Formats: sequence, structure tokens, C-alpha cells
Amino acid sequence: GDIPAHDALDLPTYAFQHQHYWLKSGPRSGEVTAVGLAGAQHPLLGAWVELPDTDGVLFTSRLSLSTHPWLADNTVAGTAVLPGSAFVELAVRAGDEVGCGAVDELLIEAPLVLPQGKSVQLQVVVGGADEAGRRRLTVHSRQQGNASRGTDWTRHATGMLARATTAPDVDLATWPPPGATPVDVDQVYEDLARAGRGIGPAFRLLRSAWARGTDVFAEVELADDQRAEAARCTMHPALLEAVCHADTHAEAMALPVAYRTVSLSATGATALRTRISPDGQGGVKVQLADSTGRAVGSVGSVTSRPLPDDVWVSAAGTDPQDALFEVEWFPLPAPSASSDPAVVTVTSPAELTTLADHGDVPPFVRVDLTDTAHGLRELTSRALEWVQAWLAAPEMDARLVIVTREVTDPICAAVWGLVRSAQSEAPDRLVLVAMDEDGASGALLPAALATGEPQIAVTAGAASIPRLVRATRSGDEPPRALDPTGTVVITGGTGALGRLLARHLAAEHGVRNLLLVSRRGRAAEGVAELESELGALGASVRTVACDIADRTAVADLLASLPAEAPLTAVVHTAGVLDDGVVTAMTPERLDTVLRPKADAALILHELTRDMDLAAFVVFSSAAGVFGNPGQANYAAANAFLDALAQRRRAEGLPATSLAWGHWALSSEMTAHLTAADLRQHTRRFGVTALSEETGLALFDAGLRSATPALVAARLDLADLRASAAAAPVLPLLHKLVPPGRRAVSRTAASRTDLARRLESVDPAEREQTLLDLVTHHAAEVLGHSSTDGIAAERAFRELGFDSLTSVELRNRLNAATGLRLPSTLLYDHPSPRALTRHLRTELLGSPSAPAAPVRASGTPDDGIAIVAMSCRFPGGVNSPEDFWRLISEGGDAVGDFPDDRGWDLSALYDRDPDHPGTSYVRHGAFLPDAAGFDAEFFGISPREALAMDPQ
Repeated sequence: GDIPAHDALDLPTYAFQHQHYWLKSGPRSGEVTAVGLAGAQHPLLGAWVELPDTDGVLFTSRLSLSTHPWLADNTVAGTAVLPGSAFVELAVRAGDEVGCGAVDELLIEAPLVLPQGKSVQLQVVVGGADEAGRRRLTVHSRQQGNASRGTDWTRHATGMLARATTAPDVDLATWPPPGATPVDVDQVYEDLARAGRGIGPAFRLLRSAWARGTDVFAEVELADDQRAEAARCTMHPALLEAVCHADTHAEAMALPVAYRTVSLSATGATALRTRISPDGQGGVKVQLADSTGRAVGSVGSVTSRPLPDDVWVSAAGTDPQDALFEVEWFPLPAPSASSDPAVVTVTSPAELTTLADHGDVPPFVRVDLTDTAHGLRELTSRALEWVQAWLAAPEMDARLVIVTREVTDPICAAVWGLVRSAQSEAPDRLVLVAMDEDGASGALLPAALATGEPQIAVTAGAASIPRLVRATRSGDEPPRALDPTGTVVITGGTGALGRLLARHLAAEHGVRNLLLVSRRGRAAEGVAELESELGALGASVRTVACDIADRTAVADLLASLPAEAPLTAVVHTAGVLDDGVVTAMTPERLDTVLRPKADAALILHELTRDMDLAAFVVFSSAAGVFGNPGQANYAAANAFLDALAQRRRAEGLPATSLAWGHWALSSEMTAHLTAADLRQHTRRFGVTALSEETGLALFDAGLRSATPALVAARLDLADLRASAAAAPVLPLLHKLVPPGRRAVSRTAASRTDLARRLESVDPAEREQTLLDLVTHHAAEVLGHSSTDGIAAERAFRELGFDSLTSVELRNRLNAATGLRLPSTLLYDHPSPRALTRHLRTELLGSPSAPAAPVRASGTPDDGIAIVAMSCRFPGGVNSPEDFWRLISEGGDAVGDFPDDRGWDLSALYDRDPDHPGTSYVRHGAFLPDAAGFDAEFFGISPREALAMDPQ
């Protein structure tokens, strides 16, 4: 039939303006009155009943993210948690029923986690009145499915309720508060997000804030779709929780754990003015008024503190499967472009110069790296050469398309890992394509590239794209038990993860024979204690030093296993790091990381493929899947492991690759990471730390999984969703965090708009606008809460920037200005002021005013005094005198290779000058005691020192 006409509706004016239409979570009193219960008429409470003898009351309810979806917008470390303000609302509502509507004290003892796909049974009990008329309150819960008699309840809160007193004394009529300084509300939420707090739209209600001395003033307001629910509350929890967001006295990760003297004199508020002041006891006191300044309530004291990680693991009852993901390929949607873009193929990096000189560069420049016959080193080195040549030409407004064969080929996978990392460092410059030799695939390539996807597979004339999804349970089965009489080999066995795993295998899997292999063997620190501990668990342990990338050495090691304890499983955890931006990467640095990771795994695979193993597990890293910036070599090695596991499984062999996220456990490979590194990782990929308990549970879940290559990481999806409006979400994550709208090219428009805005103001304001832009993004990259610590004249290096954070700032400025700035940006313009002037020139074509020449003070005939000179050179030169003596005497500074730099001298020499990772000479000029360089003295970060090291 005909569809009836309706009035037209206004559409959102921009991509992230949206409106929630959630199902109402109202009470169902009709279902409970028949059994003697009364409907609570409250969003969080279903029904209540009087308790005989005590004159108390019991409230009951069920909470879940399906019935109360707005609660999903309040997360901690990716877990939805009932906010402290909801406990206050529960206490006040329960107290109202017995005439005790004021809260003397409310202590939150344990967080109430709201798991995905499950409901929580809630009980709020108010006891009988004492001599002063006060009543005790408790709040308990248990998860759905555990509601059987005798099942333990978790107590979340206790408190004391009292009779309501007179209206609180609140004076917030004068607004905005006089003499107060505005606070950046967006910065408040960015700080919370960096600390692991996920604040979605339902709780992101802080509209304005001001600071005056130690006091903070704020305005909070509910969204339109929350107002009806607010009418059924004393004070909507989201509104009171937003007040706490303005508390700058508390740490960002701190949560309210105690409320005292809570008094509410009005109900149903939809907007509040508030004043937050220190209470002198380490907490804050809060005044609440409506939008006219009339008193609504007050809180005498709110105390907040961070909760340890183990509290969250315990509260969440974490299901390991929730942190297991896999990469799945989905059909690529057809492009919207009316015609296919031009693609030109080049065969050598030198041709890029010709293209640049020609000027008319097509949108896509293709290079084929499809010949895997030359091996892992050759193909990854060639990929690195192409990437570096391309990034050295930022003026080319096009994308380099690197084409390989199937991505499940371990060698091709290594190229993908390397280029993924380069994509993170240089967004919108590179595209990865895995393509077969089918003519239909080649014909489809231009159309596939037109979609803007950074990673594509084109096979049999069909295109697909990778997306991270939760690992499926289908096909999972109990893992084959590890034979207690057999031997489990753990490479990297004396490292932090190797030790942890050895204890787990002995204690939980009953492994009785462990062979721990590492570079140092028994010389590693704490080995004797480890062996003693494992022995107490019933395991026989042998710790040996072995180069696991030496095939002969590994073969001899496996042959040494006694016949009565044959090899039953291999766990490969070994690896090293040599981090640095891709433009500073070398084939030698690739080899440093590939050798103990990829080469060793391949050797173990080949030497054990005919053995009857129960498990073959390789510890990979999410770096190979996400493409961590600054880790191109590490990403390549780990992507190789993932593909090797897939190949083994396809051949019917046992194999599991676990691409780990960040472990909270410190190790030799993570000790160099700074807080800024971890914040960047969380901000870009949503990865939060794994506890030891969760990590080991994921290891066991991985053994059961039918999927050979898994990502084992805890992802804060709520945080990624909250930050999606400010920064694009990695396409790989779009199935987990759908984008608001497909990204389109903004370069020309943003550059033109910014230039136009700058031209409309005077030169002084023009420079200040750009300086504010630079300092804002610099502070963001370094994790500062404000720009106060970013001095305009101070060198970026002194501010704390290294090569990786310099690239991140460059990328942010590229996005903010529409320019294509080089990777050497911060080295060429080493301070915020210098960088500001460069941006002004790039955007406007010329400086707004000529820079005054710098003239030296003094007169031309000033004397010059050389106070001191020093130098160190090879050949024993430690002073200028030694240097001139060496020259005048015709001395020789060439000598043997040094033996104190960790080099494998026996493998370093090769007569073939083209052999990668080797030298065709046996001598050189080397500075003695190079390891004695004190990077900290010169203000150089450990990661930067590694990148500078010429070896």
C-alpha cells in the first residue's frame, strides 16, 4: 500500500553529530506486583519490598549494556563500569523510601563491571534505623548465570543514610564566576582518555569550566535524549559524574571511592552549575546549583584514588576470548570514483627522480616486489630501499603502491609488516597490495586503489581488505595435552616472558622437562633461583646458551634431548629490538631483528616438521599487524612469524602465533619505553596493558584456538570510539570501531582554508595562531596536559622529542595544515618558533615581514681565545696532540674489528661485497670503548641513542 507522508527531518550538519535512540529502561511494575513487590519507578531499580522485623527495604534490579546502553559510555581500561555517581543515586533513592534521603557516608569497595552480553543482578538493602535514626546501606551484585542459591555475591558499597536536612548553602548566582580563567574542556577529556578512561557521549556532559585559585567552576548539561530519564531520578548519574570530570585536583585515572555528607534539595535536574573546592582532607567538596543559581545540593567530600590493575581483572572476571582477535579479509566495496585513476609502474628508485623532475606525477606509482626467490633479506631490503626513496621526495603528491604476492607467504608477509610501520609514520603515502598473476586482478587494481584503502588483496579478479575481528570460537577444541615425559623447549627462556611461561607450564600444564634456551644461558641473572623454583614445582630444568639462528647449533641442541624425554612442544619467545624511524633504518638493522626472530623460527620449523609435536607456539607482536611506528624491522619479523604459523597449519602441522599487545610485565625489550610511547600506542591502536594473569590465560586460549595467527591484546574500544572524531581510526580496526564517515581527501581544502584564515589577520596574530598550533600538537605528542611546558624558543630535543615523536608531530601538522612536510622537519627547524615561521612561509608563500639580520655584538678587532680543545679518534687518539702526532708520523689508525660490541665476528666477514649484513674486509678504523658513551649526559633518550649507533 501507499506509505503515509511525514514531515521532513533535519539531517546532521556534520559527520559526528548524532542522536541516541535507546530503548527505555523503565520499570516493569506490572510483572512484580503479583508477587508482592512494588515498582521502583527508577531507571536503575526495578522493584522493592519491605523487610519484616527490621523496618528496612530491599531494592532489586538487573543491569546490562543492552537494557542500559548509556552505561557503556563510561569505561576504565576498556571495561564498562557503573560510575560512582550511580551508587550515590541508588543510595539516595533507597533512602527516600524510608525517610533517610541524605547520605552521611558512602564507601565504594569494589567496581561494578558491566560485561558485554551479560546482565548483572543488583540488590540494594537499607537496614533498620539506629537510635539516631540513621540506617545502614549495602549494594551487592552477581553476574547473570550465577544466580543460584549459595553463589557468592560481591559487595560493592556500604554506607550510612540519614534524614534529609535543610537546603545546603550554595551561592552560584553570579555566573560565569568573576576572576576565573577558562579551562579547556576538550583537554580535560583528552587527559582522561590518555589515562585509560573512556568517556562516551552519554557522560561527556561538561560544557564549560573555569579555574580560580584552587577552585574549579563548571557547567554540565544532559543531552536532549536523557532528559526524560532524568525526570525519574533524584539526580541523573551521568550529570553528577560529569561534575567529577571537572575535578582537576584528582589524577585522571582516579575514581571516586568515598562520598560524605551528600544532600540533594531538588530532583530531576538537567543542567548544573557547580563549584569544586579542596576539602582539606585530600578530597574535594562540591556545591550544586541549577542554571539560575538556585541550590540543588552539595557533597561535603568526594575522595578519589586510582585502583590497581588486579582489582579490575578481579572485578571483570575477564574472559580471555575478549582479548583474542584475528585478521579477516572482507570484500572491498566498489569505489565511487567515476573513472579509474592513473597508475604508472617503475622498476628502480632512480626513476622516482625522473618522475619528480617531470612534474606530472600520476596518483599512484607502482613497484612490484613479487619475486620471493631471493629470500627474506633481499626482498625486505628492497622494500626498505623503495620506501626510503619515496619518503625522501615529499613533493610528490601521489602514493607508492608496493605489490607483493599472497600475504600468507612468510617472506611477503615480512614486507607487509615493514611497510605497515612505514604507513604509520607517513600516512597517505604508501599502499600495500597482494595480487596474483590473474589478468582480471591487474585490470581491477586501479579501481581498488581508488577506494583509498591502504592495504588490499586482489586475487582472481576480486578485491578484499583486512579487518581485525574478535577471534571465533568455532572449531576450537581442547589442545593436545603436553606429554609430561616429553620436553618443552622455550627460546628466550631466561627472559621475563620465558620465565613466566616456564612457571606456568610447570604449574598448570604439568610439564616435567623444560629446556630453557637463551643467548646467555646460565650466565643470565637469576637463573639459579628460577631453576630452583621450577624444581619445586616438579620440573627438571636445563638452561643452555645457544644461538638459535645457527642451524647447526639448534640441530645439535635438539639431538641432545634424551630418548626418554623427546621433544613435545616448542615455544619461541626470543627476540631483540632495534627501534628507529624507517628513514633511518638500514639492511643491517633489519638483520639484527630478523635473525633471532624470523630466522630462528624458520630453523625450528624445518628441524621439527617431522617430529610429533603437541604444540609449536611463536610469540609474535601486534606490531606486525598494526604496523607500530618506529619498528619497521620488528614489524617485518613478527609478520613473518604470523605467516609461518599459517603455513604450518595449512600443512597439517601444529602452530599458533600469538601477536602480543603490551604486557604490564617489564622486560629487556620494553624497559626503554617511555610513558609517552605507551600513551601513543594506546591513542593510536587502543592497546592497554595485559596483566600476567590475563596474558597466561590468553596463552592457554590460543592453544585451544582453531585460528593459527591471533592478536592477543586488550583493546580499549570505547576510548578509540571517543577519539574517532579527533583522529582517524586505523582502517584495520573499522569492524571494531566503525568510522563515522569514509575519509576523503582534505589536503587542498584544509591548506586553503588555513591560509585564508591567516591572511585575514594582522602579522602578529598570524604568527601567534601558528605558534599555538605547533605548541598544542607538541604538547599532545609529549603527553602534556597543557602547552605551559612548551617554550617557543627552546629546542625540540630539549623539550623531549626524539626521532619517533618528531615524526608524530610532523604527521599531526601535516593533517592540521594540509601541507606535506618532510620527516626532517624538526631537525631543519629545531624550535617551535622556527617551525612556526617555516609553516607561515609554506602556507603564505613568503614571510609576512623580513626577518631582522642577526648581528654579532662587539667590534671586528675583538680577540678570540681558544679555551680548550678535545677529540677522540681511532688509533688511540684522545687529544689534539695525539691527533697531530698520528698525522705527522704517518701513523695507522686501522685495526682489527673490536670484540666488545656484541658482534658475531665469525659470521661478520664474507668475501662477497653484496652479501647483506656482512663485511668483505676484516679491518677498520674503530673508536675504542664506544659502549662508554653517556647518552643521558647529552640529553639523548635511550631509543635515540640506539638509532644513532652506527653499528
